[in-house]
Amino acid sequence: LAVGRISKDPSLDLGHRLDYVVLQEECETSRALVRFIDFGKLSSAFIGPLNPGFCEVATLLGENWNKAIFSWMCINYKLDSTIHHPTFARTLPSATRVLFTIMKYFNWAHVGIIASNEDIWMDTANKLASALRNQGLPVGIVTSIRKGEKGIEDTWNEIKEIDGIRIILLCMHSVLIGGEEQATLLTKALEMGLADGRYVFVPYDTLLYSLPYQNNSFNVFDSDSKLQEAYDAVLTITLASGERTFYDAFREAKESGEITRDLEATQVNIL
Repeated sequence: LAVGRISKDPSLDLGHRLDYVVLQEECETSRALVRFIDFGKLSSAFIGPLNPGFCEVATLLGENWNKAIFSWMCINYKLDSTIHHPTFARTLPSATRVLFTIMKYFNWAHVGIIASNEDIWMDTANKLASALRNQGLPVGIVTSIRKGEKGIEDTWNEIKEIDGIRIILLCMHSVLIGGEEQATLLTKALEMGLADGRYVFVPYDTLLYSLPYQNNSFNVFDSDSKLQEAYDAVLTITLASGERTFYDAFREAKESGEITRDLEATQVNIL
């Protein structure tokens, strides 16, 4: 959509044709980096990477190739230095700084992080822990979800053993956009009595996109009263939608013929 609109906008005449290719990024960090390198000669700029695990390497390669990298997932605050990293730019405010601001407001300090098992989320969790520690915040534990109901129970028991944790960051897909792991994790927390207010659960991924929430209901709760009750302990932080939500913009683009696929807005993953 963006490339099509830029091409039609006379005020954005670049003097040559703008085109794009979608780099199907592997979930495994090492393989994702290899694919990124393969595209070095084909592209003039990059939007990504999705995996913060190789942001530093991608940024160094971008500098070497003299090609811009526009990122919303990269966590390392050192990349913000225009002197040391002149080809790197963020498309969103730093999620770490947003979290730090909110935690400072509520006087929360002690953090625990639970990640999904995929490389992309484990790398996110580890980079996030490092960034928060650099801000002076104590991160008591970084762990991943174990398999099966017993494994999830063990994950929560591991968290319980760490004293003083107030806020738990969930590095995985939000239940509001279909994250089944988060749904199972939160339901088990309720069953174990951990959703009683002792912890504040904060999904990390909703910081990265604009989740429509005003005048919008989430049908994931319609048939699951346990999950709805567990979600009372969740603080969801997301980007303001502005005048139009993602769903509004998608519907408008579909009505104007810019999007030709037969999809409803709610069928599209916002992330």
